Amino acid sequence: MNTRSRRLLIVAAVVVGLAAPSVAAGADLSSLRGGQTIGIDGVATVEARVDVQLSSAPFCDELDPAACLLPFPNDHFTVADASTDTGRRVDLSPLATPRNVAGKPVDPTEWNRNDGFSPGSMVLAQVPGLDLHATWDSPLDHVQDLSWFARPDAPIVLIDADSGERHPFWSELDTHAEDGSVDQLLILRPSVNLLEGHRYVVALRNMRRADGSVIPAGPSFRSAIRGEGEVARRPEMKRIRRDLSAAGIGSRDLFLAWDFTVASERNLSERAIHIRDDAFSALGDVDLGDGAVAGRSPGWSISSVTDFADGDTMRRVEGTIEVPNYLTPQVVAEVPDPVGEPATPPQSRFNTVGSSDGLPVVNPAQPTVDVDFVCNLPRDAASAPAHPLLYGHGLLGGRGEANGSSTATLRQRGFAPCAMDWWGMSFSDISNVGLILADISAFPSLADRAQQGFLNFLYLGRALRHPDGLRTDPAFRTGGQSLLADDELFYDGNSQGGIMGGALVALAPDLTRAKLGVPANNYSTLLNRSSDWEAEAPLVERLPEFDPEDPVDTVAYADANYLAYRSSVDQQLVFALLQMLWDRAEGNGYAQHLTSDPLANTPPHQVMLQLAFSDHQVANVAAEVQGRTIGAHLKSPVVPDGLHWSTDPGFGFEQWNPAIDGSLRDESVLVYWFSTDRDLETPPNRNEPPRAGGDPHSDPRKDQRASDQVSHFLLTGETIDVCDGGPCLTEEASR
Repeated sequence: MNTRSRRLLIVAAVVVGLAAPSVAAGADLSSLRGGQTIGIDGVATVEARVDVQLSSAPFCDELDPAACLLPFPNDHFTVADASTDTGRRVDLSPLATPRNVAGKPVDPTEWNRNDGFSPGSMVLAQVPGLDLHATWDSPLDHVQDLSWFARPDAPIVLIDADSGERHPFWSELDTHAEDGSVDQLLILRPSVNLLEGHRYVVALRNMRRADGSVIPAGPSFRSAIRGEGEVARRPEMKRIRRDLSAAGIGSRDLFLAWDFTVASERNLSERAIHIRDDAFSALGDVDLGDGAVAGRSPGWSISSVTDFADGDTMRRVEGTIEVPNYLTPQVVAEVPDPVGEPATPPQSRFNTVGSSDGLPVVNPAQPTVDVDFVCNLPRDAASAPAHPLLYGHGLLGGRGEANGSSTATLRQRGFAPCAMDWWGMSFSDISNVGLILADISAFPSLADRAQQGFLNFLYLGRALRHPDGLRTDPAFRTGGQSLLADDELFYDGNSQGGIMGGALVALAPDLTRAKLGVPANNYSTLLNRSSDWEAEAPLVERLPEFDPEDPVDTVAYADANYLAYRSSVDQQLVFALLQMLWDRAEGNGYAQHLTSDPLANTPPHQVMLQLAFSDHQVANVAAEVQGRTIGAHLKSPVVPDGLHWSTDPGFGFEQWNPAIDGSLRDESVLVYWFSTDRDLETPPNRNEPPRAGGDPHSDPRKDQRASDQVSHFLLTGETIDVCDGGPCLTEEASR
């Protein structure tokens, strides 16, 4: 994403955030609680709303009084529903959800369509005064040794109640709150995604302060675990005690225990699958799992053809693909486009008017949309037909990224990158993102638009692969011959294109191999750990130096969101809530079906994850969770000795050591690349971004050996060693 686009996004977000009651320079945001806000003059004011004693309200969980929705996720916030695959349905009250500075709670309507919580959900609880080193009796941070989950005396356990087995995770304290304060939440993060539709039990026992003293359980939990709490809750607590007893855990030393259910496969993916199957059925192809092209091609129109006399690109073709439209009419608000044209960022939702089952249907008022695309045909395409490749752009960028350096090494190797804007998270969505940062009730529009965006990409892919598709257009031909190879299609995406690309590839019927560059799952893990999201200091400390002419260095994406949701507790709850809907729109909700266990009516896929070690923008820990979840092999040696944070970098992976094993065939793989010229250090073990040295985020895609490895993998399914038996290293000379 170019700097100007990024600047406009940040400014738009901050303007939205400051449109709410403002914060004067030097104000103490940590002091804001309940109905109190800080006015523009720095004087405390009271919002015009009635505060509720949340800890005693019936829609809260009395077990954790820190906030109404704690602990989270939690089956206390669900109800029985025989119509769902899990038998549960989320039932959040608007009186329980976080409120922004305007006093507006999160509208839970869309969340309450879920039959469980995210398979990658962060698990949140308050343990006042908790010290994790004393609790785990180790000087290490938990993320450094993921094997702790299996310790017989583990003070924190996460149990799959369906299998009785413990699930691996790591524990950390939120560094965005004051150490030891009541606002500093305990966060558990699964080190491999939780299984869809399964119920999990969380147990905290022998929680300790830094001096080693045990933190006593609260009176509400002590009463509940003894079966003395509210009558309606006694069966739930009895079930939890039974599950813990079966796992060898008694109730005497418990600080807190609760359970939650993970959303089902159908609930996570059914909207995207439904519109995909419906749209491809309209083309005449109903069997997408066979990998064969049937029916007709999507329609298209060519708007421009540009031939280049030199360089990596021989020809650039721009046009539109006609795609069935499952969205409501768009609310239009013009903002400047980075190339000088007005953009129309919509806040549209799935259209369900006329639907018999609540799933999206084509909008009769606008049954199709013409979606812009660009394709870059490589220099040698006339002599060797190019390999068509869908390309996914970076954070809130656009299809033009496929024209630049991010795809240059692939064009040099005969690939033709073709791209669209990622609807929902492209430049044209900036104003909508600004609204979401200030009020996450608007987030369902992002998730719905992103799923329509997946369909747009899939239609472009079908037009590229179909024998009667784009290859027949004069724009893609020369001398009577097609410039595109027959019956081929691949995917490559970087950053956001790697994160959302995991979902796209899992849904894709027309490709079986993909590279996800600097990728990960799970935005709820990524945001705090990204230099794109997090500033180095709170906004109020930076306002005196704020320069509206050059805000990139002084404003971060999180600023507007943190001004809207000022409590660090609410900020973490917001991340957890967002993930429940983001699962529909990024790889986290599809990871269990990305490779060998495909979604219904979908072929299996083989994926290469290509990471930049100590990436400042996309956290390596989240990419490793993705790799474990999809069953990727880990290329070893991983990085130079002493740099990886873990005592066992291979935890949870099948390892591939090419010096011993030779090449890796027909398997998914995770490969780290370490930039030797960036002065990098080991990433922090906290929910903070790396800051040391230069950001290596873009290095792997521009490295010649890394691109050789990617090209060979896409064309053959074989991963070869291009690193001479050692860790994979990149430096400026190779980029």
